This record gives sequence, C-alpha cells and structure tokens, in this order.
Amino acid sequence: MDAPSRLFACDILDAKDDWEQDLLQCYTKFNDDKAGKSEMELHAYLQEKASQKEGYTKLMSGLFYGALVEPDAIGQYFQYITIVNRDQYVSVKDRLYVLVKSIRFSALHRPVIGSILWIYNELTKMSVLSMDGLYIWLVRQIRGGVDLSPNNLYLCDQVLRLVEHHQAWFDSFPRLLASIVYLYLRLIPEHRNIQASPLQQKEIRFVITMLRQKWPVCSLVGRDLVRGLQDVYHIPDFKHFWNDMNHRPQQISPSFKGIHCLLKTPTAKEFLRVRLTPDMEHKLMFILQELRFNSFQRNLNWFIQRFMGNAEAEGFIVDIVRFIIAGWYPNNQLLQSDVVPRYVVIGSLIRTIKSAVVSSNVKLALTFDWLFFNPNDNLMLIEPVMLLIERSAEKYPHITSTMIEFIYHASNEYFLQLKEDMRRSLATGMRVMLKMQVTRSLVPLYQCSSLEPPVKQMIMELFGEFLQVPFTSELPPPADNDSTVASMPSTVEQSSAAEQPVSLNANVTPMDVDTMPKPDQLEVADVTLSAPDQEAVTKPTKQQEQILVADTAVPLDTNLLSKNGDVDMSGAIDAEPSAKVMSGSSAPQPLPTLPNISVSANCTTISSDALKAICTSEDEYSDSDVDLDGPGGKDQQLSTNRQNQSNWIFGDAIGRFKSASASFLTVWPGDQDEASVQLIIAKRSLKEILDVYMSMVRQRVDSWWRA
Repeated sequence: MDAPSRLFACDILDAKDDWEQDLLQCYTKFNDDKAGKSEMELHAYLQEKASQKEGYTKLMSGLFYGALVEPDAIGQYFQYITIVNRDQYVSVKDRLYVLVKSIRFSALHRPVIGSILWIYNELTKMSVLSMDGLYIWLVRQIRGGVDLSPNNLYLCDQVLRLVEHHQAWFDSFPRLLASIVYLYLRLIPEHRNIQASPLQQKEIRFVITMLRQKWPVCSLVGRDLVRGLQDVYHIPDFKHFWNDMNHRPQQISPSFKGIHCLLKTPTAKEFLRVRLTPDMEHKLMFILQELRFNSFQRNLNWFIQRFMGNAEAEGFIVDIVRFIIAGWYPNNQLLQSDVVPRYVVIGSLIRTIKSAVVSSNVKLALTFDWLFFNPNDNLMLIEPVMLLIERSAEKYPHITSTMIEFIYHASNEYFLQLKEDMRRSLATGMRVMLKMQVTRSLVPLYQCSSLEPPVKQMIMELFGEFLQVPFTSELPPPADNDSTVASMPSTVEQSSAAEQPVSLNANVTPMDVDTMPKPDQLEVADVTLSAPDQEAVTKPTKQQEQILVADTAVPLDTNLLSKNGDVDMSGAIDAEPSAKVMSGSSAPQPLPTLPNISVSANCTTISSDALKAICTSEDEYSDSDVDLDGPGGKDQQLSTNRQNQSNWIFGDAIGRFKSASASFLTVWPGDQDEASVQLIIAKRSLKEILDVYMSMVRQRVDSWWRA
C-alpha cells in the first residue's frame, strides 16, 4: 500500500499529486546520498550537485520538501538551501508559489503550513526580491465566511504576526499592506465568535494602528474601505476613528480632506480579490465563464454549500457580489455567448439570503459604484444592477421596485453632503448606459404596468431627463421622521438610533417605515462633481414606447455588452421571505451605518398592508409567462431550458406550500400573526404551482400548434 501524503490530508480515493511525488523522489535521493557522509563530505556533495543544472534543480526540490515535512530539522535544511543557492532563491520561491496558489492549500497538514510560514519569515528577513507577490497569494488563503477551523485561525494569526514583525519591510509595498489591512478589516466581524475572540482583538488593534499611522496607504483601498468600516462601527475603537473621519479628518492625516474623498475613489480589483481564496475564485470563475443558464444553478448551490454552509456565513455573499461587480469583468467573447450573465448569478445569490442586514448590505454592494459613478469609470461597474432592474420589471416587478426604492433613498440620505453629487452620478451612469445600449430606453421601464405609481415617481425624479412622457403626479412630501435609508453615522450618540432593515424580499414603501434621527451636518469641505454635458434626448418613437421591458436587449457593439435577450430569473430570485425578516421584532439589529430600507425597532406586529407587500414575491417570480425564446420563438434549446426551469420551480413551490401549510396548522390559533404569514405564503405558493402548471400546458399546446 502506498504511503500517505506528507503534505496534504488526503482521502483514500484521492489521486496522488504528481508534483509532490517528484519532490518526494528528490528528497529520498538526497537522504540516501547523505547517509554515511561526514560534514565535509556532505558539503562537497552539495557543491558538486549545485554546479550541475539538472542536479541543482533536483537538489533544491529535495531540500525544500525536507524543510516542509521535517519541522524539527527545518533550520538545517534551510541552511543547506542557503549554501547551494545560485539563483537568489528563485527555486524556493517557485515551489512556494505552487503551494500558496494551490486550490488544495486548505488540505495541507498543520506542520506543513507552519514550515511554509517559517520559510516566509526567513526570506523576508533577507529581503529576497519578489516576495510581495508571494505574500498576496498567502493572505488570500485565509478563508472568509466565518471559517473557524483550527488551520484557518492558525494561518490568520501567524500571517498577522509576520506582518507586525516585518512592518518596515511591508512599508515598502503599500498596495500589499493596504490589501492586508482591508482583508483583516473584513475578517473582524466574522471573528466575533468566542472561539476567535482573542484573534479578533489582535485584528482590531492591528487595523486601527494601520489606519491611524498609515492612512495614506490604507486609503488606497478606496470606497470599499468606507463600506468595511461601516460593518465594524459598533466596536468602540472604530467609533472613535469614524468620528475623527467625519469631524477631524486632518487628525488622521494632514492630506485627508474627508470621507467624500474615499467615496469618490473606486476600489481596485486587487483589493476585492483578496477576499476570495484561489479555490473560491477557481470555482466561481468556472460558473461565470463556462456554464450556461440551464446548468449553472447546481454548481452555484455547491459553491454556496461549500464556502457559506451556515447561516453566519451569509455576510460573505456581500464580498462575492462585490467581486462579481467590480473584481472581474467578462470579455467580449463571453458577453456575446450564452454563458450565464453576471446579474443572473447575483440574483441567485440573493435568493439564499435570510438575514435583513445582509440583504441591505447586498443592495449597497450592487449600487455602490453607481452612486459615485463618473464618466471615466468602467461601464461594467453598473451594468449588472441596471440589467437586474430592467429585466425584472415585466416579470418580477418586486425586484425592480426594491432596487429603485433603495437607489432613490440612498441618493437622498446615504451621505447628505454628497446628495447632489450622487444624483449627478446616477444620471451620468444612466446616460452612459443609454449611449452604450446597455438599455435601449427608459420609457418602457417607466410605462411598465406592473410597477406601482410611487416607484414610477421615483424613476421620474431620478431619471426624468431621459423620459419624454407626460408626468402629473407629485412625490409625497417626506415627513421629518420618514427616512427609509440610514445615513452614515456622524457621531457616536446617533448609533443607537439604528433601525432594522427589511429584507430585499420585502416590498416596503416610505409609508411603511420609521426612521432614525437625522445626523448632524458633517464638517467636510464643499464638494462638487463637474456636471457632465447634457446630451440631447430625443423623444422615443411610438415603436420604442411599445417595447416590453423584458425584451429591450438589442444587438450591441461587441466591445460593450452581450446581445443576449431576456433571461429567466425565476430560478435565481424566487424566494420566500424568511420568518425572521417578516417579523419585525426578531430581525437582527443592523449597524447604524448601513443605508437600508428600515422598519421600526419597536415594531412587534406587521400590518396587513406590509404583510401583503412582503409576500407579493411569492407569485411575482413564477415561471408562468417567462419567455426565453429569441425573436421568432424557434430556439429549441432555450425552450428546453425553460421547461427544465419550470419543473424546478414547480417542485420548489410544492415544497414551500407543504411547509407553509404544516406551519399554519402548528401555530393556529395560538399565534395568529405567524399563522397569517404562513397562510399567505401557502396561498401564493399554490397560485405559483397553478401558474407554472398552466405554463407547461401552454408550452405543450404551442409545440403541438407549431408541429
């Protein structure tokens, strides 16, 4: 029987790693040759092998493997490596690179991880060239998503020790240091468990120290640094830092003018990418680059189960969405193919969300770049959210309404000093998307009969310059305490006024929500964005006004976007609201900094109107009238995809109907509020079952008629 791997914790069915086998052979050969040699003879042997090209490669492989698998003798093996080194440790770095970039890194034995970190420490002390590239791969192996496994916590702690120990060396690589600060900032909320509490305290101390002492470096992260700070605002050290950012920015750095400077700085891909391990990125890229619409859902479910397998890991969805939005852009070939679009994958991720706070954070992640968009930014930053809004309007109006409401309230209340700038950014982004034909016209969206009048009013106020249609309604004047988006905190005292956000699955109007007190005016410099040139907006033709929103996709420039038509989102966004989200009193307490559509923290019951609004999504995402066929309706493959999706929705709706019915019988008549919720879910699910069934019948009739 073959000996088990000394590097990886392998299952008996796992295939042998060829790379490890090569190292093992070189290691065995070195030990055989070393046996019986004196120190002088061994030194001569090492010099002889080092002078041979092939011999040097095999010798370095053997010594490197020995350093990994013999922790007690690692110092001796590294001394041998130093003696025979002829290439500035390139051979060692190449082999380290294979390990730290491997998707199997999480399977390494703990002693092997310790040996890798020891070698990193030695190479850093010697200031070996190109170590910064190796470090970024090492820190990316720290797994997010509330992974509290011993190996992951050990790696997280030891990397932090390395950074603190070699602070002077890291100062020479500002972008690497900024990436590490952002990574640990995002890890702090995930390490609130008592098991990781000591590590969390170290992370807080490190991040605060870097923010205060290395602010010009940390600010390289851009606007996502603000988003990360919002999630830790409740921690006292970060409260004080946030107040300094708002009121005394020059105490942080003489060159720092205020939060508005960060918000106007896009976050580079490298900072968002640091949150994904190579294994996560590999699997996510396979979904985004290889899978068609009818086959991606199963792989995405596997991805979620593997990396976000528990309720506490839901928050990691926000980082996944940010990566999909701003960390990776599809190329022209993908845009023109039938590979699943980014907005559909995002919709499917939204479907898994049960936490109200996570729901609010995901909406911010989707719209963050649009709120501060300028003409020089990449169009791909705002394309997914626009497609999600547009393609959902006819068949899934709840999603469109929710996103429009969030954008409207965020632009008014997220950061009061930049209210006008955010409105201009939204208009600039829309102008660019219309010009580049991401969307053909806003008129079909505005005239969509499935959208409620308040939503259309918001569209008119946000994008009225792009609509050449009569408009007579007026927006209701906002009450003093009717804000639906929590502004950024400006003082510590205001943090107690945070409200509970409603899930993305809840269709909430301004009349249904309470507010947190208005924050004091922040002391920031006057900020204005240069207004983009107003382009002439021609009145849409009659033909354009009659186009359905779901079919607005048109052939585009190959350098811009896909010419894919409407895509069935029923499998991606069809989700019942969770019990926690629907019961205002049991929803998790949000952070005061999250821009969200919030409900009163004092709410103990749900009004019938609000309950009805929450549950409308049960029938809005049915597959009853989803049309995936292209013009002419003759694409047989897409017809098959639609049938498969209908079957999936049919089974899912039956499961929800059974679950809701059983829950109703359990709680009735004791808890009438919960019984009402379950009854509405059951009714909506039953209607969805009938809708999908009728859709199947119509498809059969259509097939017979075409035949």
